[in-house]
Amino acid sequence: MITWRFPLCLLLALPLPAQTPAVPYRYGNVAIVGGGMVTGLLAHPGQRGLFYVRTGIGGAYRWDAGRWTPLLDWLPFAERNLLGVESMAIDPTDPRKLYLAAGTYVGDHTPTGAILRSSDAGRHFETMHIPVKFGARESGRLAGERLQVDPNHSQTLLLATRLDGLWRSDDSGVRWSRVSSFSSLSFSDDGLTFVAFDKSSGRPGQPTPVIFVGVADPVMNLQRSQDGGRSWQPVNGGPRGMFPNHGVFGPEGTLYLSYADAPGPNGVTNGAVAAFRPQANQWRDITPLKPGAGEQRYHGNGPEAAGDGQGFGYGTVAVDPAHPGTVLASTLDRWHPGDTVFRSTDGGAHWQSLRLGATRDASLAPWLRHTGAEAPFGYWIGAAAIDPFDPGHVFYGTGETVWESHDASGGAPTHWTVGAAGIENTAALALLSPDLKTDTGPHLYTGLGEIGCFRHDDLDHSPAGGAMKNPELSDCDSIALAAGAPEQMVRVGRAWPAGPQGAQHGALSHDGGQHWTPFASEPEGAERGGQVAISGDAKLLLWALPGLAPALSSDGGEHWRSVETKAAGPEPLQVLPDEAQPEQFWVYDPNDGRLSLLHGPLARLIDVTTGAPKNAQLRIAAETPDTLWLAGGSGLFRSTFNGTQWTPVPKVAKAYAVGFGKPAPGAAAPAIFLAGVLAGTPEAAPPRPGQSRAGAIYRSTDDGTSWQRIDDADHRFAWIEQITGDPRVFGRVYLGTNGRGVLMGDPVPAKP
Repeated sequence: MITWRFPLCLLLALPLPAQTPAVPYRYGNVAIVGGGMVTGLLAHPGQRGLFYVRTGIGGAYRWDAGRWTPLLDWLPFAERNLLGVESMAIDPTDPRKLYLAAGTYVGDHTPTGAILRSSDAGRHFETMHIPVKFGARESGRLAGERLQVDPNHSQTLLLATRLDGLWRSDDSGVRWSRVSSFSSLSFSDDGLTFVAFDKSSGRPGQPTPVIFVGVADPVMNLQRSQDGGRSWQPVNGGPRGMFPNHGVFGPEGTLYLSYADAPGPNGVTNGAVAAFRPQANQWRDITPLKPGAGEQRYHGNGPEAAGDGQGFGYGTVAVDPAHPGTVLASTLDRWHPGDTVFRSTDGGAHWQSLRLGATRDASLAPWLRHTGAEAPFGYWIGAAAIDPFDPGHVFYGTGETVWESHDASGGAPTHWTVGAAGIENTAALALLSPDLKTDTGPHLYTGLGEIGCFRHDDLDHSPAGGAMKNPELSDCDSIALAAGAPEQMVRVGRAWPAGPQGAQHGALSHDGGQHWTPFASEPEGAERGGQVAISGDAKLLLWALPGLAPALSSDGGEHWRSVETKAAGPEPLQVLPDEAQPEQFWVYDPNDGRLSLLHGPLARLIDVTTGAPKNAQLRIAAETPDTLWLAGGSGLFRSTFNGTQWTPVPKVAKAYAVGFGKPAPGAAAPAIFLAGVLAGTPEAAPPRPGQSRAGAIYRSTDDGTSWQRIDDADHRFAWIEQITGDPRVFGRVYLGTNGRGVLMGDPVPAKP
C-alpha cells in the first residue's frame, strides 16, 4: 500500500465532508524541550548540517538551522503504532533520500510496521506496509542501525528485524522480500541488531559483496556475507558471552562494534568495544574501560574507574567519516559514577572521556538539572553522531534529551548545551488549564510521564524552575486545584527510586504550584500514583489509588482514611469534586458504570447509578459544573440530572478524549474539544486489517449540536491521550500525546 503525504509546512485544513466543516488551526508544542529517550542519531556525509534523530515513541526529527523539525505529525490515529521509529537510513549518495523503519511494539495485538520512504529529506513520505513488527519502544531499541542503504548501489536496502530475519529491497524500498539464506539460521528472540555494508569491497553502481549483520546471540553474534547476501557465515574471534548492538565502518575500512550482554537499556552487566579488519580477518579489543572493579584498560585524561565492581555495557559507536580512526563509544547502564562517551583519534588505542571536566548548560531545558546544581552527563546513552564537516561538533542522545558540543575534538574540558530544541518526546498523563478569572497566572499545568509535573508561565519556553520539586515525581499522574481557591493545588504520581528518606508521592501547594509541601503521611499504595481531587473550598483531598479503595484526608494529608467501596476492577476509579457541594466528590468506576457521590468528611459513598456508560472518562466543565460528561469508545454522553440519567451526544460515535474551553463570543455553553469519531465521516469506517482505531480532532461551539474539524493532513499527531480547552482564550486547545509532548492549537486568524 502506498499513500502520499502532504507537505508539513501547510497549516490550513483541507476540504472535508460537509457535515464536518474545517476550521484552520495553527499548532505548535508547549515547550518542555527533550523529555524522552533518544535512540538514534545520523549525520549525512554529503550535506553540511543534515542530521536526523529517532525516538522510541515520538517519531523522527530533522535538524534545520539549529532546531529539530518533527517529521511524522501527519500520522493519523489509525497508524499511531508507526510513531515509534526503530531504525532510520540515509542514502550517502543522495541527501534527499530518507528511510524509516516504523513500528513501536511487537505484541500479539500490535499492528505490523511499515517502511516510510522520502525523496525530499522527510518533507513527504510514502508508506510501505510490510508483514514485520518493529519494536521502537521495546528492549534493544538502542541497537542499530537495523536499516541500511547499500553505499555502492542505492536501490538496494537491507533490513535486520527482531522476529522475522533479514529483509531486502532492490527498488529503493518499494517492495521487500525475506532473505531466505539468512532466515534459515536460528537465533534468539532478540533478533538482529544492525546491518553494515563494507563499501570498500565493491565499486559504485554494483551491489556491495561484503555485508555484516549483528545478531543478539552470545556465541553466533556476527554474520558475514561475501557474495551480496546470497550466503552467510559466522565471524569467529570476537567477544563472547555478549552481542554487538552497534556496528559501523570507519573511512579506513575498520568495522567498529559495541557490545552488551543484554538488549538494554536496562539489565546490562557486561560489554566491550571491538575493531575488526575484514580484509585481514583481524580483531582488536579496544574497550576503553572494562566493566567491573578489576581491569582498567583506560588511557586518557584522568581517572575513569568503573567503581565498586559494578557491571555495565557499551551502547553505541560512531565514526567521523572524514577522519580515519576517530571514534566515539558510549557506556550503557553505568549508574555510578555515571555513563560517559569516550573519544579516540587513533582507532581505539587511546581514549578521552568526554564526561570528565565537561560543563553542561541546561538553560534551554532547566528541568534537566533535576535537584542538582548542574545537569548530569546523562544515562542510557545509546546514540551519538560526529559532524562530518566539523569534528568538534558532536551530538549524543540520552534517556532524557540530546546534548551538543562544538569543542569535542581534543582537550578537556568540553562544553555542552542542550541540543534538543524542537524535540518534545514526552507522554502526557494530565492537563489542567485553570479558570483563574484574571489575566495573570499560568494558562497550563502538565503532568508528564518520566519527567514530572510542570507549571507553564511561558508556553514558548521550558519552565525556568524545571519540574515541580518537593517532591520531584517521575510520573505526574494527576494534578488538581480547588475551584473556589485556585491557589490551592494538589498533585500525586509515581516517584524515582527511593533515596535514604524514602520516596514521596504527593504534595500540596498554597501559591498556585510555585512551591510545594509533601504530604505528612501517605495511604497504603501511594507508590502506584493514581488520581487526586481537591474540594472547591480546599478542605478535603480524595486520592483514588489504582487497585485499592480511595483515601480521604481532611487535614491536608496529615492523615488518611480509607473509603469503603466494592472490590476494585482492573481500571482505576476516577474522582472529581462536586463544585455545587464543596464537601462532595463524584466517584466513577469505569469497570461497571457505577457512579457514586462521596459525602465527606465522614467518607460515606452513596451510589447515584449503576447504569452509566462503562470504560469512559468522567469530565466536568468549569463553566457548567452541573453537567457531567462521559467520553468513551461508545460515544460521548452527558447528564444534567445529577448523574442518574445519561444522554448520548448526537453524531459522536467514539470519544477517546474530551475537554472544554472558553465559550464562543455570545455563547453560553463552553467550547467542546473532542478526539474521536463522528458518524458518517471516513474515520467511522471499519479499520483495515492490522490498523488501529481511526479518529480526528473536533470542536463544537454550540453544545455538541454541530462539530468542526480542527486537524488537517499535516497535523494528526498519531494519537491524543488528553485534550482540554483554555477557559480564558476562546478557541485554544491543548493536546496531550503519547510521544509528541503537549501541543497547543489556536485558530488561524481570518484574513481582513
